[in-house]
Amino acid sequence: MIKGKQRVIEADRFYEADSGESTETTSLSPSITAYVFENGRRYNSKYNDGYYAFPNDEKENSRMQLVHHVYNSLFAGRLYFAPLRAPKRVLDIGTGTGNWAIDMADTYRDTAIIGTDISPIQPSWSPPNLKFEIDDAESEWNFANGSFDYVHFRHLIGSIADWPRMIKQSYDALKPGGWIEGQECYFYPTSDDSSLPENSAFKRWHDLLTEASIKSNRRLLTAAKIKGWFVDAGFVDVVETVIRLPNGAWPRDPRMKEIGAYQMSALLDGLDAISLSLFTRILGWKTEDVSSFLTAVKVDLRNKRIHSYYPVHVIYGRKPR
Repeated sequence: MIKGKQRVIEADRFYEADSGESTETTSLSPSITAYVFENGRRYNSKYNDGYYAFPNDEKENSRMQLVHHVYNSLFAGRLYFAPLRAPKRVLDIGTGTGNWAIDMADTYRDTAIIGTDISPIQPSWSPPNLKFEIDDAESEWNFANGSFDYVHFRHLIGSIADWPRMIKQSYDALKPGGWIEGQECYFYPTSDDSSLPENSAFKRWHDLLTEASIKSNRRLLTAAKIKGWFVDAGFVDVVETVIRLPNGAWPRDPRMKEIGAYQMSALLDGLDAISLSLFTRILGWKTEDVSSFLTAVKVDLRNKRIHSYYPVHVIYGRKPR
């Protein structure tokens, strides 16, 4: 109880200009917690409207914490790549379980950070300079122009219908000279040694997911386009770095081998979460057929002779002064 009270009191230092109460004291609308249950998984209340196709239950939330660890390891502990200089206000779009926002708030104690998401799955207590808000990044934003020094997003693939619109709203929400950064996986496997067979279940899984994401208008293969969207929105000094994320413990380098092992675990744990909605709702598969197919995908994932990886795109740019 003491920590909870302290959070509200301390948060006032950072958010006294904001309207409304803190997320800790504001009750949630019943529509937000009116979850949809399907195939043994829990989804956001907007699931039936064709929004976010992936679960928001405890199993998936635990997996997303593992995904955060994978990215943190892949980036060697770096939370961002943009050349930030003591940002005063930061926005984390699609914060999910809030891991990145919490780490950022712990690192920058004098920075006010807001994490937004469509699901109230964030922890009940967090650093005093961090506030979570339930908001839809695809709707009209309520932030005033020039509100933030830095806008961050990660792992939004497959959940955004109109990327240019979201990026334009980010541009408007940034102060002149502020930075935007996206950290997104190009969710299609490749290999440098032709060890990923064209007829493998793992590759076919991605082909089917890609097809379903196109039909649902929330494409998975968007990471390589973000740099161009940044430029089109008006950002300058745009920089893109592509980092390889191994899908198994096949690399010789000990660090990358460990990262690959964690990544494989995150994929194995997430096959159902990633597949069920898109396969059954969009492609018309039966649940039992999905389960049978995913068994073959798991075999490929565990095959150490397949040296596949995902390209992870880190893109940042600056709003002109």
